[in-house]
Amino acid sequence: MNTVYADKINSLKLSGEYKEKLINLVKTINEILKEDDFRCFVLYGSVLGDNFKEGVSSLDLLIIPAEANIALLEKLHVPMQTAASELKLVPLIMTFEEILLSADVFPIKFLEIKNGYMVLTGEDLLADLSIPDENIRLHCEQELRNFSLKLRADFINMFPDEFNMYNALIKYIPELLSTIKLFVEYKSGKKLSKISEVLGYLKDQFGVSYDSINDMINLRKNNSVLTCEEIKEIYSKLNILITELTRKADAQ
Repeated sequence: MNTVYADKINSLKLSGEYKEKLINLVKTINEILKEDDFRCFVLYGSVLGDNFKEGVSSLDLLIIPAEANIALLEKLHVPMQTAASELKLVPLIMTFEEILLSADVFPIKFLEIKNGYMVLTGEDLLADLSIPDENIRLHCEQELRNFSLKLRADFINMFPDEFNMYNALIKYIPELLSTIKLFVEYKSGKKLSKISEVLGYLKDQFGVSYDSINDMINLRKNNSVLTCEEIKEIYSKLNILITELTRKADAQ
């Protein structure tokens, strides 16, 4: 057994059973790719942190072969399907050339990987991967504009249906907070773990009111009953907030 990847996996905060299955998976993949001297396997995402929940959280594994052809995928399908069932494996299979050419298309995905990963086998091919700030800015702007368009379309389609308008606001929260967090981290150059830090930065650095977000969070916490006019007011404030953030994301 390759004790390097086994030792690395054993250092993670996982159960013994989960570690054993993961080690066996990597061993199997490594055997399939044994003739590929360029191969590199990389763990990333929540499995490296404290909030990983076995059987619930996805296991993110990046596999970098010399070639990602159908013959290789056919060999990988059995262990991958088994691991998808047992470990909730979500594999990402890309050649190094594809990674270099995709960094501008998927900047946030590779930024996520770069922010925390563990090389199990092979050379660290991600160490020098560059993700231009402009690509991140464009992604932030795109996400904010998409959310703005969806918000307006939903309002037109649902108004004055209080029930559906209310439920839509509740469903917006995870996506909205994720988008705003990404934007604020890009602007500040800092990793912010608490949503209070994100919202505080909005107010202190941009002078942007986040009352609409507080209103939405309180809706979910308190299961409040609001009138159509009260819900409409939240939509109005949210529309203004997203418009302001989009303008700031568009600023060069």
